[in-house]
Amino acid sequence: MFRFNVNGFVLISFCFCVAMSRVAENSRVKRTLQQDLSTCANVKPFFEMRNISVQSFDRPKGVVCGGQCCSGETEAALKMQGQKDFSALLRHNSRSIQGLLNSTATTLQSHVTALSNQSENKTHLLFSQIYQQMSILSKEPISMLYRDILQYIQLNSSQNLLSTTDVDVKTSVTRFFTELFPLVYHQIAKALAPDFSPDYKVCLKEIIKEIQPFGDIPRQLSQSLSKSLEATRLLLQAFDIGIEVLNTTDTLLTEDGGKGNVECHHALMKMTYCPKCLGLVGKEKPCSGYCLNVLRGCLTKYVAELDSPWNSYVEAIERLVIAIKQHNNEVGVNVDLVIRGLDTRISEAIMYAMEKEHEIDVRIANFVIFRY
Repeated sequence: MFRFNVNGFVLISFCFCVAMSRVAENSRVKRTLQQDLSTCANVKPFFEMRNISVQSFDRPKGVVCGGQCCSGETEAALKMQGQKDFSALLRHNSRSIQGLLNSTATTLQSHVTALSNQSENKTHLLFSQIYQQMSILSKEPISMLYRDILQYIQLNSSQNLLSTTDVDVKTSVTRFFTELFPLVYHQIAKALAPDFSPDYKVCLKEIIKEIQPFGDIPRQLSQSLSKSLEATRLLLQAFDIGIEVLNTTDTLLTEDGGKGNVECHHALMKMTYCPKCLGLVGKEKPCSGYCLNVLRGCLTKYVAELDSPWNSYVEAIERLVIAIKQHNNEVGVNVDLVIRGLDTRISEAIMYAMEKEHEIDVRIANFVIFRY
């Protein structure tokens, strides 16, 4: 007679349940693994474009993202990639500003150069048409004056730096009128000889301060020209300083090397790469608030030190630009107006000397008698 063994039945049932649960778990794990494989296969091209390989699934997930598609090794590679991306972004923006400063400096320098060349041509034309007797001998003093002007604001094209120069604009203007005086006085005196003797010309040059044949015009011109060129030179130097500051700042921000900026690099990785570690294929970008918070966190340690000096620099540049561009400014730093009017001011000085012909004759005669 068949006997029903309850204990045996329970044991068999338990073993059967355990076996079935294992089969079910294996099936679930297999399905999950297949799903993970399928999901990670979708993001694999994203990683491959960055030369990062998706690790095998028998490795532990990374602790930062915790995604099925990234192991600890993958996350380490992603963190380095995030640092590179961030550095590249900073460099791109700083380079664009550096390029703007550099191009502005070059444009300004080119503008002043073109302006000076035009003014020099006008001055030579003035002498050839109005003061013909002085035309040939005046060419060298005129050329020297404009050569000094260009040298004063000359950029070094290889280094984008202002060349070192010993030019003193006031001295250049004084030398120009000193060289011009014997030529003007020769015309005033209506001398029959083609030119004064070298000794007499030296004498006239030595006493020009006492004679003051051109009145106050040389002093006025030297002041306005030196101020306008000095302002232009300062602006060019400021542009160059800005480029160097940006370059130093860029190096400071991008070459931190992660030592003390670990939280920043983790935040960058979470924002940029963790979605891919989770197998998300979409190209959705992080919301602006999240992005700004991450960037603030990365830049906070530097912004406090850089913000105030940089704002002061920008404000100083703005004031200097406004001063140079003003048409009616009392400080006389509008380089356009000063250089454009050089030929007119030189002509005014010559006309002044001609009008004061008798007074100049008397001063020279008295000075020569007193001296000799």
